[in-house]
Amino acid sequence: DKFLGGHAVVVEIEGEPIVLTDEDVQIERIVKPGVVAANQGNLTIGLDMQLNEDLWEEGVAREIVNKVNTMRKEAGLAVTDRILLYIETTERAKKAIIRFHGFLSEEVLAKEISFVAAGFSTPFAGGEWDLNGETAKIFIYNHLS
Repeated sequence: DKFLGGHAVVVEIEGEPIVLTDEDVQIERIVKPGVVAANQGNLTIGLDMQLNEDLWEEGVAREIVNKVNTMRKEAGLAVTDRILLYIETTERAKKAIIRFHGFLSEEVLAKEISFVAAGFSTPFAGGEWDLNGETAKIFIYNHLS
């Protein structure tokens, strides 16, 4: 900050005081990989954009809600219709679904979320989706079947 304000800075090297001014140094702002930064005056803010597993799993849950609600709408289901949900996906995505089971059930009105399709009738809607890089087949069924 002192250099940017035009002030001298005194540093000690091997017991000798050395006066440095802004003419003696070069200041560079370099953004680290994976960080997004913005600068205004002397204030710089950096945001780490790297996803950790917790954030990735939350993103998968939110993607599923989005996809299922799109399918519900396209199938003509009422906002209050309860459904059964069958999802065929990777082990990594299953872990996210298990972790956010309650959230998913509440958001899409699923009476059941299953990784096994046995016993289900013809689905109202279904399709293959990309869930943050993981492939998933998602089908919605009438909860009365």
